[in-house]
Amino acid sequence: SLSVNLRTGLWHCFTCGVGGNYTQMRQRIVGDTPREKIPDNPQLTILDSDIEESHQKLLKDPITLKYLTDKRGISPEVIEKFRLGCEPERICIPIMENGLYVNIRRHSTGNAKFGKTISFGRGYGTVRIWPKTNLRGTESEVWLCEGELDALVLTSIGLNAVTTTGGCASWKEEWDELFVGKKLNIVYDNDQPGQGGARIIADRLLKIAAVVKNIVLPTEKGHKDITDYIVDEKHSREDLLRLAHEVQALQPLNKID
Repeated sequence: SLSVNLRTGLWHCFTCGVGGNYTQMRQRIVGDTPREKIPDNPQLTILDSDIEESHQKLLKDPITLKYLTDKRGISPEVIEKFRLGCEPERICIPIMENGLYVNIRRHSTGNAKFGKTISFGRGYGTVRIWPKTNLRGTESEVWLCEGELDALVLTSIGLNAVTTTGGCASWKEEWDELFVGKKLNIVYDNDQPGQGGARIIADRLLKIAAVVKNIVLPTEKGHKDITDYIVDEKHSREDLLRLAHEVQALQPLNKID
């Protein structure tokens, strides 16, 4: 019960749950390194060359490029910066952490048979905050949205946007410290799951961030997310900033003794 990817050199044993790369397999079989020093759950990574191959494929695909710029509102500069790629029926968004590619979030363009969004493979789907580079700048204002494509739209109009790679209900306590002293604007989808997730996260960060605002987008019927607001409804960066300015900052819920 062992799976080996000959292209990437990654492997996974379905019996004991251990996986890793070529070097780690060799260490276990040949014994170059004492077994007790080999981690049972090494971080799986993706080769830079695989990311670049997918990116170059996108750059040579004018139809998919037009889809990203015109339908998804992602600028050529952001496509280049984050090394977006493509494969049949999917947009590939590389997820980088600590200088390594640790996942590829593969988003359907509408016709994919298996799942709207899937990860690179088994073991790569750890939920993360992305892109962390948008949290490290000198700007204190951060926009938290619901999905990688929405984060790329906001980044394309010059805003520091991040998302979680696990949906609106996912959050890890270790992420709290990333928002200390930040002015946080939450722009989750204008539906029940999105607004429920926004309130849960807001309650966590109210005592950590300098300001927390939950911006409920005044979208038209049938529209619910920031991409609808910016791309389909033709709202500008200034419209969004004005909307955020008009929204009152949230206050912590009163505790009941």
